[in-house]
Amino acid sequence: RKRLYIRLASRFDPQNPELLYQQGVFHFEKGKYLGDKDYLNQARISLLQGWKKQPADWRFPYYLSFITKIAQGDTNSWERLVEIATRLNPTSHRALISLATLYLPERKEKARRLLEKAIFYCPWYKNRIKALLEVSQ
Repeated sequence: RKRLYIRLASRFDPQNPELLYQQGVFHFEKGKYLGDKDYLNQARISLLQGWKKQPADWRFPYYLSFITKIAQGDTNSWERLVEIATRLNPTSHRALISLATLYLPERKEKARRLLEKAIFYCPWYKNRIKALLEVSQ
Protein backbone atom coordinates (compact mmCIF):
# COMPACT_ATOMS: atom_id res chain seq x y z
CA ARG A 1 0.00 0.00 0.00
CA LYS A 2 2.73 2.42 0.93
CA ARG A 3 4.51 1.84 -2.37
CA LEU A 4 1.30 2.49 -4.29
CA TYR A 5 0.69 5.70 -2.31
CA ILE A 6 4.24 6.91 -2.96
CA ARG A 7 4.03 6.09 -6.65
CA LEU A 8 0.68 7.85 -7.01
CA ALA A 9 1.74 10.90 -5.01
CA SER A 10 4.99 11.21 -6.97
CA ARG A 11 2.98 11.72 -10.15
CA PHE A 12 1.38 14.85 -8.69
CA ASP A 13 4.37 16.37 -6.92
CA PRO A 14 7.58 14.47 -7.73
CA GLN A 15 9.90 17.04 -6.11
CA ASN A 16 8.10 17.32 -2.78
CA PRO A 17 10.76 16.87 -0.05
CA GLU A 18 8.42 14.91 2.22
CA LEU A 19 7.55 12.56 -0.60
CA LEU A 20 11.24 12.15 -1.47
CA TYR A 21 11.90 11.34 2.19
CA GLN A 22 9.11 8.73 2.30
CA GLN A 23 10.28 7.25 -0.99
CA GLY A 24 13.87 7.12 0.28
CA VAL A 25 12.91 5.42 3.53
CA PHE A 26 10.71 2.91 1.68
CA HIS A 27 13.55 1.97 -0.67
CA PHE A 28 16.03 1.89 2.21
CA GLU A 29 13.91 -0.54 4.23
CA LYS A 30 13.31 -2.74 1.20
CA GLY A 31 16.97 -2.68 0.21
CA LYS A 32 18.09 -3.47 3.74
CA TYR A 33 15.60 -6.33 4.08
CA LEU A 34 16.38 -7.85 0.68
CA GLY A 35 20.07 -6.99 0.67
CA ASP A 36 19.49 -5.30 -2.69
CA LYS A 37 21.92 -2.52 -3.57
CA ASP A 38 19.64 -1.22 -6.33
CA TYR A 39 16.98 -0.32 -3.75
CA LEU A 40 19.65 1.23 -1.54
CA ASN A 41 20.87 3.29 -4.49
CA GLN A 42 17.30 4.44 -5.24
CA ALA A 43 16.95 5.38 -1.58
CA ARG A 44 20.20 7.34 -1.69
CA ILE A 45 19.08 9.25 -4.79
CA SER A 46 15.67 10.14 -3.30
CA LEU A 47 17.17 11.20 0.02
CA LEU A 48 19.88 13.31 -1.62
CA GLN A 49 17.26 15.06 -3.79
CA GLY A 50 15.08 15.72 -0.75
CA TRP A 51 18.00 16.96 1.33
CA LYS A 52 18.98 19.34 -1.47
CA LYS A 53 15.47 20.82 -1.35
CA GLN A 54 15.20 20.84 2.44
CA PRO A 55 18.75 21.07 3.85
CA ALA A 56 17.62 21.76 7.42
CA ASP A 57 15.74 18.45 7.73
CA TRP A 58 17.81 16.10 9.90
CA ARG A 59 16.08 12.97 8.61
CA PHE A 60 17.84 13.04 5.25
CA PRO A 61 21.42 12.78 6.55
CA TYR A 62 20.27 10.37 9.25
CA TYR A 63 18.96 7.81 6.76
CA LEU A 64 21.76 8.52 4.29
CA SER A 65 24.20 7.54 7.03
CA PHE A 66 22.76 4.03 7.20
CA ILE A 67 22.79 3.65 3.43
CA THR A 68 26.43 4.72 3.43
CA LYS A 69 27.24 2.15 6.09
CA ILE A 70 25.27 -0.74 4.56
CA ALA A 71 25.96 -0.19 0.87
CA GLN A 72 29.50 1.15 1.02
CA GLY A 73 30.83 0.12 4.42
CA ASP A 74 32.15 3.66 4.86
CA THR A 75 32.18 4.31 8.62
CA ASN A 76 33.77 7.76 8.30
CA SER A 77 30.95 9.06 6.10
CA TRP A 78 28.46 7.27 8.34
CA GLU A 79 29.75 9.11 11.39
CA ARG A 80 29.92 12.46 9.56
CA LEU A 81 26.30 12.15 8.37
CA VAL A 82 25.02 11.21 11.84
CA GLU A 83 26.92 14.20 13.27
CA ILE A 84 25.19 16.45 10.70
CA ALA A 85 21.80 14.99 11.64
CA THR A 86 22.53 15.60 15.33
CA ARG A 87 23.54 19.21 14.65
CA LEU A 88 20.37 19.78 12.62
CA ASN A 89 18.18 18.28 15.35
CA PRO A 90 20.00 18.13 18.69
CA THR A 91 16.88 16.70 20.37
CA SER A 92 16.60 13.60 18.17
CA HIS A 93 17.10 10.65 20.48
CA ARG A 94 17.64 8.40 17.46
CA ALA A 95 20.49 10.50 16.11
CA LEU A 96 22.00 10.95 19.58
CA ILE A 97 21.94 7.21 20.28
CA SER A 98 23.37 6.39 16.84
CA LEU A 99 26.17 8.88 17.25
CA ALA A 100 26.95 7.64 20.78
CA THR A 101 27.11 4.08 19.47
CA LEU A 102 29.59 5.19 16.82
CA TYR A 103 31.71 6.90 19.47
CA LEU A 104 31.96 3.76 21.60
CA PRO A 105 34.37 2.41 22.78
CA GLU A 106 37.05 4.96 21.79
CA ARG A 107 35.25 8.11 22.98
CA LYS A 108 33.33 6.83 25.99
CA GLU A 109 32.91 10.16 27.79
CA LYS A 110 31.53 11.89 24.70
CA ALA A 111 29.21 8.92 24.09
CA ARG A 112 28.02 8.99 27.70
CA ARG A 113 27.10 12.69 27.42
CA LEU A 114 25.15 12.03 24.22
CA LEU A 115 23.28 9.14 25.84
CA GLU A 116 22.42 11.25 28.88
CA LYS A 117 21.08 13.91 26.53
CA ALA A 118 19.03 11.23 24.73
CA ILE A 119 17.52 10.15 28.08
CA PHE A 120 16.58 13.77 28.78
CA TYR A 121 14.75 14.09 25.45
CA CYS A 122 13.33 10.58 25.42
CA PRO A 123 12.95 9.27 28.99
CA TRP A 124 11.04 6.13 27.92
CA TYR A 125 14.31 4.83 26.38
CA LYS A 126 16.08 5.18 29.71
CA ASN A 127 16.51 1.44 30.37
CA ARG A 128 17.70 0.72 26.84
CA ILE A 129 20.22 3.55 27.00
CA LYS A 130 21.47 2.56 30.44
CA ALA A 131 22.03 -0.99 29.13
CA LEU A 132 24.11 0.46 26.31
CA LEU A 133 26.15 2.43 28.83
CA GLU A 134 26.75 -0.68 30.95
CA VAL A 135 27.85 -2.76 27.97
CA SER A 136 30.35 -0.08 26.96
CA GLN A 137 32.17 -0.07 30.31
